[in-house]
Amino acid sequence: TVSFIWMGYALMLVLCLIALDVSGLFLRLGGCLFGADAALFSSARVLRLAFLLSLPVFCWAVYEARTPRTVHLTLTTPYLPANAEPLEIVQISDLHISALIGPQTLERMRDVVAEKEPDILVLVGDLVDGNMEEREADAAVMRTFPARMAKIAVTGNHEAIIDPAVWEQVQAETARRKHPSARSDHPFAAKIRCGQCGG
Repeated sequence: TVSFIWMGYALMLVLCLIALDVSGLFLRLGGCLFGADAALFSSARVLRLAFLLSLPVFCWAVYEARTPRTVHLTLTTPYLPANAEPLEIVQISDLHISALIGPQTLERMRDVVAEKEPDILVLVGDLVDGNMEEREADAAVMRTFPARMAKIAVTGNHEAIIDPAVWEQVQAETARRKHPSARSDHPFAAKIRCGQCGG
């Protein structure tokens, strides 16, 4: 956890330093043109200001990452029968489950999902940062997310940090699903496709 906190804070500090350096450059140019004191923009002052600015920005970023936000959309499709009941689909994106986003944050998100009473739950991209073997408590909470009909997960680029044997299992399952005997007559069959494999 400490390494994640320092890495996040260091990123905010670097971004603040860049922003202050660019601002300072324009202020120095203006000072040269209009005779202002250049000592006002000393490196020590810029560094102190960057430390002061980056801390609240980092705290805000952590708060935002741990606070679920919802957007409600109503969509229609010609691919379902006209008399079909509406479906409540909840999509969760970019959880980045890690030392910073753990079981307590996931429980808050689960409660938000449960309020929506979804028929289908879709988890898209960047579910985990790091190794899943270290995330068993998180996985236990994820299993309790409600969905009446289906739970679907679409991986992102962070999940690639997995054991090679697991990777081979995923490739075998992908190949199995491409086989004609694995096709389904479900209403969404052939309507939703994987962007990478087409399956």
